[in-house]
Amino acid sequence: MKLNATTIALLAVVAPQAMAEELVQVTPLTETLSEQALISGSIVAGFLSVGEATEEKPYLEAMVPEAWEGSLVCLTLVSQDGRYEALGEYSVVGPWSGEPIRVPLESLHNEYLSKTERSQFAGLLSKGSCDARGQTVTPVGWNEKLDSAPSKLELLINSRAADEVYLVFENGSDVDCVKTDSAIHLAFDFVCDIPKQVVDAGDVIEVNRIRKGRKDRPHIVQVSPLP
Repeated sequence: MKLNATTIALLAVVAPQAMAEELVQVTPLTETLSEQALISGSIVAGFLSVGEATEEKPYLEAMVPEAWEGSLVCLTLVSQDGRYEALGEYSVVGPWSGEPIRVPLESLHNEYLSKTERSQFAGLLSKGSCDARGQTVTPVGWNEKLDSAPSKLELLINSRAADEVYLVFENGSDVDCVKTDSAIHLAFDFVCDIPKQVVDAGDVIEVNRIRKGRKDRPHIVQVSPLP
């Protein structure tokens, strides 16, 4: 049966488009791996979702909100000891429904990254360019495959040698953060458990640090809602 031009055009319109399988890399990954530790200045060092370990390493997935379709995003990676840091920009191509998606890593340090455990590593995806380093973030999974309904979420904080760290959410509830037991913790030194409803509905998180009995200036981070 022959199809005329009008029929072909209509089929093209109604045919479903396949969902993207991974983010599209826009810029090369800018990496630093040093023998000596580097000092990281970011207060929010990472936002991690806990998943299932993968055989393929290094492996990175992110929980990208549906509303980010068509956006430029920035990937930030850092090891807890401060030796490794990386930045890279990606695009969220449509159509997109908000499921976990693979983030391709074209790294020069695959051997090092393959041996790095989640507990000693931080990563996050922020909306916008890496120059802007936006405050709207979403979690990633390091060397783990993520579930669409995460069971555990962690915000990793560089307290800059504070004595205590706690979070305050929009509804007034708060969470105390726990100091890591790592001997070297330049990039982050506190881990904060994030309630699942924070990513379900989206929230504004206020990061508070107490130093010698005095409260530092709060740091604000925005979490976009996930399906």
